[in-house]
Amino acid sequence: IRASIGEIRVLGSTNALELLPPQANPAAKKAEGDISQLDISNSLRFNNGLVAVTLKPLQLLEVINHAVATWTPTATPGQFCQIGGLKFSFDPTLPAGSRVKTLVLIDSLDNIIDEVYSNGALRGDTSRGIRVTTLNFLENAGNDATALGGDSYPFPKFRRSNPTFYNRTVFLNTLPKDGNAVFADNGSEQDALAEYLLSKHPNVSKAYNTTDTEKALDKRIQNLSFRSDDILVITSENENGETVENTLRIYPVPTDGIINIEYNLKSVSKVNVSIIDSKGISVEKFDSELLNGKTTKQYLLENNAGLYYIKIEMNGKTIVRPVILK
Repeated sequence: IRASIGEIRVLGSTNALELLPPQANPAAKKAEGDISQLDISNSLRFNNGLVAVTLKPLQLLEVINHAVATWTPTATPGQFCQIGGLKFSFDPTLPAGSRVKTLVLIDSLDNIIDEVYSNGALRGDTSRGIRVTTLNFLENAGNDATALGGDSYPFPKFRRSNPTFYNRTVFLNTLPKDGNAVFADNGSEQDALAEYLLSKHPNVSKAYNTTDTEKALDKRIQNLSFRSDDILVITSENENGETVENTLRIYPVPTDGIINIEYNLKSVSKVNVSIIDSKGISVEKFDSELLNGKTTKQYLLENNAGLYYIKIEMNGKTIVRPVILK
């Protein structure tokens, strides 16, 4: 990202910053708040192409560790990532390559759908594939047999080790431009951003209006120099009305039918567990239980093999996690 969309104004001698929308340009019939082709072109100036690849959990962990390997309190180098579809926490006081503490995949509603890494261990089937979309600049090393990608990202070595599993798909092309935005090549990052904005924020009533998040409040990239790791924490109120933090872990994934849910609860909690199939239909519901403290409950899935979701309702909170039944 080479330029902001919008303006940052320094206020007087205080050096306080005021975040402003894109400014009007009457000559171009651009109203204040409009996002123009020039805004997008300036922001994504190199207009890299998009590439989809398949990674194993350990490889995704290596990618994210590389993304934060050179962060310091006074520098955020170019290799620092911008992400979607996942959350992670990292401790910048740890050695490069081992800074990530928790890594999960999330859906569009911020629900955790896959726990990749936590408490120093990979979770679930370590041979499963995770589909990732990235930039060709980071992913492509040309014909060099040993080179890394742009900003030294490790994608090319994953491709060389098993190109079939890696399953590289290139989206960038020079075919006639389609969609609602046609100023940039199909499959380029400028085209992707323009199409997204036109789809999600096409007018004033649906304008993007989320302010930048302070580091201490960032739930997507949790820098543990500024905040605690709450990615796997479920908050609830105890009998005194105080907020407490609970955790749970589901294993094994994939499973032959037996699922263990390890609860670590700081207050008495009413827990409901149900199983949802890939079509969103509830196929099994277990009796409610009152649980407290650290306990492990076992559940039997007597269904056909496939992808299911475990839905856990607890003190007004809903947690959904995927599970593969073999």
